[in-house]
Amino acid sequence: EEAYITYNPPGLPDFQVKAGKFVTMMGAEVIEPWQNANVSRSLAFTWAIPLTHTGVMTSYAFSEQVSATLGIVNGWDNVVDSNDGKSVHGGVTITPVEQFSLAITGMYGAEQPERGDSKRGLVDVVATITPVENLVLSLNYDYGNESELDVATRGTAEWNAFSGILSYDIPDILVPIGFALRGEYFDDSDG
Repeated sequence: EEAYITYNPPGLPDFQVKAGKFVTMMGAEVIEPWQNANVSRSLAFTWAIPLTHTGVMTSYAFSEQVSATLGIVNGWDNVVDSNDGKSVHGGVTITPVEQFSLAITGMYGAEQPERGDSKRGLVDVVATITPVENLVLSLNYDYGNESELDVATRGTAEWNAFSGILSYDIPDILVPIGFALRGEYFDDSDG
C-alpha cells in the first residue's frame, strides 16, 4: 500500500519532504476499513478520487491551525507513469478550533495511458465537525473533469460526488462501539 521515505531538514521541523508511494490526501474515508466510520465505503471513495500516488510531496505546517502540501506525482494509482506527463497534487488544511477542520486538496495532470494531451482535474473538500464529544459530522465534496478523453471525439467528462457521515462513539464501555449513518450522491453521467 505504501513505501516512502521522509526527510525533515535540520532547523525546519515543520517542513517535510516525502518520496515514494503513499496514500492520497483526498477524501473523508481511508483505505484501512477499521479506520472508517462505516462498514462499507462511499461511491466518492470508490470512483471519484485516487487511492494512492507515487512521487514527491512536500508539506509545511505554518501553525497548529494551517498546513499546506504540494507535490509532483505519477497520477492516480500509478507506480510507474503511463504517459509523458506528471500530475501536480496539493492542498491546504485549516483547523481554526479543535471542533472544526477544513481540508481543500486538488490535483491536475495527464492521466490517460500513452497520452499526455488528456488532462484530469480534481478538487476535494472535506469538512469535519465535532459539535460535542464522540459525535462527528464529516462532509466530503468532489468535483472532477477530464478533457480530450479519446482521439476521435475529444470528449470531456465530469463528475460530482457528495457524502455526509454522521458517527457517534458510545463512551465508557468495555469495547469500542459506535453508530454511523452515511448519505451520498454521485453523478458521473458521462460514464
